[in-house]
Amino acid sequence: FGTLSMFLYPWLAGVLWPATAHSSPGYGVYVGATVHEVAQVVVAASAIGGQAAHTAVITKMLRVLLLASEDHWLVSLRACVQALQGQVQLISAPSWSAACALCVDEDLSPLAQVLLATPALHPPAGRCSLPLIQLLEADQPPPVQGDWLYRKELSASLLQRSLQHVVERHALSRRLQQLTEQDALT
Repeated sequence: FGTLSMFLYPWLAGVLWPATAHSSPGYGVYVGATVHEVAQVVVAASAIGGQAAHTAVITKMLRVLLLASEDHWLVSLRACVQALQGQVQLISAPSWSAACALCVDEDLSPLAQVLLATPALHPPAGRCSLPLIQLLEADQPPPVQGDWLYRKELSASLLQRSLQHVVERHALSRRLQQLTEQDALT
């Protein structure tokens, strides 16, 4: 499928979105999230343009920052990340300040990093611009808003879908903010 996608995806983008295909970060997120091999992602996205290729590679090489004091979360997530075969880099830290020192890389797009945190280790309000997924135990109620995962339901495919969802939603929110800044009537 990956080899076919190198040719099919750019053609479909030109047919389905002819006016925006060459500048579409959404296309890049889609390619990065759905094509398996990094080299195939580069080829499929580069055929459309530089911005799409950049977004696709960032999406493919996603960094996941884990803030959890409980070892069972680290063990569970490492198993899921290993099953994703290099699509995700998992970085663990004991606190938000330690995480900032470890890996919040200002040179990377925020789309390249996602924060996974237990409720006890959430960053202070307004201090984190990264997309956030809350890690909950079975007895904890889900938050009113935001994304969450329950440990007992955690699997590689669920983690992959959750990361893809939060990255796409974050990208759309950022794009909406940019459009609002360009046109106050939006």
